[in-house]
Amino acid sequence: MRGFARWWWSLGVVAAALVFVSIELMLGYWRGSLPYAETTGPVYWAHLFGR
Repeated sequence: MRGFARWWWSLGVVAAALVFVSIELMLGYWRGSLPYAETTGPVYWAHLFGR
């Protein structure tokens, strides 16, 4: 049962990280620090981790 609990805990950590990333990008759109159009992968990463 120990491995099962570890798997669920890992899944929870990944889910929390994805929620954080989604909220951070959404706030970037609302604040105007993340452009609405022509946003590329490097722009997303720069917004999440700084320039």
